[in-house]
Amino acid sequence: MARRTMICHVCLRLLFAIALWGFTTPTAEAIRPGGRAAVPKFRTFEVTVSDEDGRPLAGARVSPWVLLSKAGVQDWNEVHWGPVPIQESDEDGKTRIRVPDLAGQHRIRTIHWGVSHEDYVALIIKSDVAQRNVDCRLKRGRRIAVSVIDGLTRQPQRSDLFVILSGSGELDRWNHMQSGVLVSDGMAVNRRILRIIHLRSGEPARFSEAIDLSKYANQSRIFVRNVEIHPGTRVEGRLDDQVSRPVRDGIVSVFVVNGRNEWHDMASVSKDGTFTIDSLPRGEILQLTASCTGWVSSDPTLEELETVGMKEQASRLQRSRVYPQVVHLDRDVVQPTIRMEPATTCRVSVIETSGAPVEGARVRLIPYQGSFDGRSHVFGHGENSRQRLLSGSVSLSIQRRIELGIERDRKSHFVSFTGADGVAEISSLPGGPAGSPAMTSFVVTHPDYFGASRGGLGDQGSSRAALYTGQTARVTVRMKKK
Repeated sequence: MARRTMICHVCLRLLFAIALWGFTTPTAEAIRPGGRAAVPKFRTFEVTVSDEDGRPLAGARVSPWVLLSKAGVQDWNEVHWGPVPIQESDEDGKTRIRVPDLAGQHRIRTIHWGVSHEDYVALIIKSDVAQRNVDCRLKRGRRIAVSVIDGLTRQPQRSDLFVILSGSGELDRWNHMQSGVLVSDGMAVNRRILRIIHLRSGEPARFSEAIDLSKYANQSRIFVRNVEIHPGTRVEGRLDDQVSRPVRDGIVSVFVVNGRNEWHDMASVSKDGTFTIDSLPRGEILQLTASCTGWVSSDPTLEELETVGMKEQASRLQRSRVYPQVVHLDRDVVQPTIRMEPATTCRVSVIETSGAPVEGARVRLIPYQGSFDGRSHVFGHGENSRQRLLSGSVSLSIQRRIELGIERDRKSHFVSFTGADGVAEISSLPGGPAGSPAMTSFVVTHPDYFGASRGGLGDQGSSRAALYTGQTARVTVRMKKK
């Protein structure tokens, strides 16, 4: 039967890679003396795919999913390298794939191979470039079929459908059959929370309820029939009246989590302090944080947690990170007011061991926001699940994700460089009350200096600063000349 295929991604796909590898790098090819572009060089790898018993597996799809250099994740440069190769294994389970040796000026060191098969659980395998022969064993998975209907008209829905399945799903693959039924490749049985999303251009997202597949136990084939999709809940929120208007540089991050089935969105705050989110899964608990110049959102109160049935989550609250306020998405439109508190400023003075100021030192603070599913991000981190699904790929560098509107750039927001006086200042930071400061990590680097070991600073010049709400913290860092 003819069909078209889409890629669906979950749980922020390759999150571990993004957190570990950090910033992207240039994609321009290396330039020879005289200004001519160098001819790209490639290495050839042989990937062998087998099943759990070691038998060759034909028809497995293999692709270089992530390229990693010393500088970070590299985007695949189609202009210079051609389309991203996706090869199928032969009867012996083997396929050969060419991968570039350089990305810009950076040598590729590690490859993460994406390996998938319609009857098996997809896998990402890491290999060093020196390893020219890569072996991969796949486990047989469960295939899921889903039919979808409009919850109001009861009419079948056959297009603009996406699936989110809880758990790691970077390589999730759902096939659109001509009948409108969605059929997955092999999925791990322990991935049990499923949600259908309808994304039509120019319209708010519509959602199914979160469907628990536990009742199907270990069945290898399941068919979930007539899943209803409904309009979501619209959020029309505002920052509280403590924040003077016009609001400057206001941002809001929102997300819902149900059994590791996530939906994220983000918005800018208007000068009048208001913001809107078009559509979120109705019936879920919304978690949201906000910040603007001079202000950050407060932690939720015990009463707020009790109201949405999350009293037991109060034990998670800690001053080392900001926790989101919570709202029940129980109607067509919710209108939350986000409680705000004065932000903190941190002034970092960087001096030589002699006491002379150090100019040009890079200072980065790392304030965190927590969530009630146990995860942490840099404060102000935001994602857009709609854009992530529509982008059709998860093997993207941070910079490319920012360009596509999938992710908000916040790491650079908390970076500053020392001037001639050796001082760097970073503002709009979350703090804590007297006696319970927010202990925030910071890192100081300079190409000509080592971090001194005094004052708790290691060789990388890293330590923690005690930040108090509405106050200016002052920290002195001593560095030694290399």
